[in-house]
Amino acid sequence: MNDLAKQEKLVEQYIHENKIETAVAALYDLIVKYAQLKNFTKSESLRDKLMQLDSMALNEIVKSGEIIEEEKAKSLDQTHMQLWASLYNKLNDEESNLLYYSMTETSFEKDKVIFKQDQINNTLYFIDQGQLKIVYNKDGAEHPIRTLGPGDLAGIETFFSISLCSTTLITVSSVKARLLNADVLEKWNQEVPSLEPKLLDHCMALGKISDLLANKGFSRRGHKRVKITVKANFQLLDSSANPIGKAFSGELTDISVGGLAFDVKSSQKKTIQILLGRRVNLRFSLPEAISQPSVIQKGRIIGANYLLFNDYSVSVKFDSLLHQDLINEIEQYSFK
Repeated sequence: MNDLAKQEKLVEQYIHENKIETAVAALYDLIVKYAQLKNFTKSESLRDKLMQLDSMALNEIVKSGEIIEEEKAKSLDQTHMQLWASLYNKLNDEESNLLYYSMTETSFEKDKVIFKQDQINNTLYFIDQGQLKIVYNKDGAEHPIRTLGPGDLAGIETFFSISLCSTTLITVSSVKARLLNADVLEKWNQEVPSLEPKLLDHCMALGKISDLLANKGFSRRGHKRVKITVKANFQLLDSSANPIGKAFSGELTDISVGGLAFDVKSSQKKTIQILLGRRVNLRFSLPEAISQPSVIQKGRIIGANYLLFNDYSVSVKFDSLLHQDLINEIEQYSFK
């Protein structure tokens, strides 16, 4: 048993003997030692223990937090920090440390597909070395959209929103990158809620993939959408098109020959995220003035946008196209 392990055992003994002040002092010393050894996971878990043991030990709690942040700052990769200076300059020390230590370093070989069009990606990629290409696949052809290199970000569109990838990302050379998983956002909002908005602002200033696609003459909305206001029932399907769980309902807001959007209420973002990429069977009735009394279609949920008051707008892409004449009738009908 090493010295630090022995000291931890002593802390437990002090707590058992109700020697709280002695235990606080020993815990503080342990936190500092682990922080100096760059074992931040351990030092932070011991600091949590300190706060639980004696929430009024403010001097030790505050000072240990400052020491952890100082030691983290000393350990930052300065090459990375300089490469991403435009981002880190917008952050304070606490935000910088939290962002940096939330990332995972990784590398990719040449010709590696990082994420793929119409699939789920929950990761933001900070490119430190190498080159990658963003491509758009249409009608079996691969169309180049943009080349990325050191200092570029990838995966922005799906990191902050509930959406499938609109493009594919492929390495052109060997690549070194730092990965940030969207799961950290919930933790950030509890610990340092100012960080996510700053990162989002930085990402939005870099431009949107949808704008790049539009400039190249591509759009995920290949068909004109028209307004519609009717209730619809939705049933999730498994890979064999068998129903899963209970059906749910929502109100359609627009429709085209290739897909539709509907509004649904949910107090939990995670519930909506679970729907992403899932296949669904949907059915709804139309007013008597329209020649087709009802619609039954299968499709795939490709995205969702948060509105207000727990409302989400969910987008579905049909497996097969509706007839354009039906869409024309819906467009001419005055929905209330």
